[in-house]
Amino acid sequence: MIKILKLLASFLLFSYSIFAEVNGHEKLFYIFQDTSKISNLKNSETSHILINQLRFNFQQGPFFFSHDLNLMAGFGKELTRKDLGVMKPRFRLFSIENSQISLAQKNLIIDHNLDRLKFLFSFSRFDISVGRQAFSFGSARFVNPTDPLKNTGFNFIDEEYRPGLDGVSLVYHLSHLSELELAYIGDEEISLTSPKVIRFKNNFVQHDLEFILIFFYGRTLFGGSGEGSFFESGYYWEASLVEDPVETNFFRASLGIVHQFSNDLFLNIEYHYNGIGRQDRFLKLDDISKNFAYKKAGVFLLRENYLFSSLSKSFSSIHQLSATSAYSFDDRSIINALRFQYSINSELYLNFSSMFSYLFTAKSNQDTNEFIGFPTQLSFGLFYYW
Repeated sequence: MIKILKLLASFLLFSYSIFAEVNGHEKLFYIFQDTSKISNLKNSETSHILINQLRFNFQQGPFFFSHDLNLMAGFGKELTRKDLGVMKPRFRLFSIENSQISLAQKNLIIDHNLDRLKFLFSFSRFDISVGRQAFSFGSARFVNPTDPLKNTGFNFIDEEYRPGLDGVSLVYHLSHLSELELAYIGDEEISLTSPKVIRFKNNFVQHDLEFILIFFYGRTLFGGSGEGSFFESGYYWEASLVEDPVETNFFRASLGIVHQFSNDLFLNIEYHYNGIGRQDRFLKLDDISKNFAYKKAGVFLLRENYLFSSLSKSFSSIHQLSATSAYSFDDRSIINALRFQYSINSELYLNFSSMFSYLFTAKSNQDTNEFIGFPTQLSFGLFYYW
């Protein structure tokens, strides 16, 4: 009997040690879209989308695992995976994301996403991470020229989400303030042309610097970024040059400032130069889908000069309001987003957001205006973290 009790106690302790590292969240979204102002759509429509996302995170020692289960129902349109608020993940050696169940003429979709599956080994001077993980480069807040792996846009519903990529990363800590990272990232298969990253970070005179070199698909990216502070403001910069012997070289850069008016009021302004947008032929959608910069290098903007801004205000520890806008100097179109978050308690949050675009010109050819093609969107979210 004593042996049985010892075995039972050992089993309970073992079970507790496993499940003590389990956490996750559940997010419920309601999204309304109106495409009536988009001129190049034959049939303008309004749609209502419900999304329920359940994520499980499990960590035990060096092993980390994360999986999403999404249930999506739509009314007024045929659903696709993009309606989940994320693009199809790139840079993965294997994928289970295509195994989705569609019912009622694609108005009900059950989708799942194995988003993290990695082993992290830490030693005194270096860390090794193997598997599906998040890679992030650069210091800019809106557009990252040094990060060709980033797949983003303005109509993302869940801003916390960044797709996991399959790769190996070795980070060597040169000192307390500097490190060197070597990384290899797969893309559907292990290939010599898949992205290989060399990144160096250092702090010089209270200024954080990052230099990066990426070899991918016969192209080379040379880039750098940095950030620092002066008085009550912070600043950052980020720039990259992609050497493309097949098509054309292109340069991109971001320069931003963050100002703190008070403990609860912040303003962020960023200018972005998109060198590839200088080529008129890239403004045609057919050319964009075939161009390397847009297909493989993370470029998603069509024009050349942009101004981004964000103003955030915390009315209390439980009420937060933010307004974000993106303005194109070249076609004078603007897209705006307004977000409000209310913290019901430490685990439950209520989120409201809206997105709409506007055209500051008398020109009526909306097909050539970048932001005017986005649908008006309203979304409500209920987030529970456990």
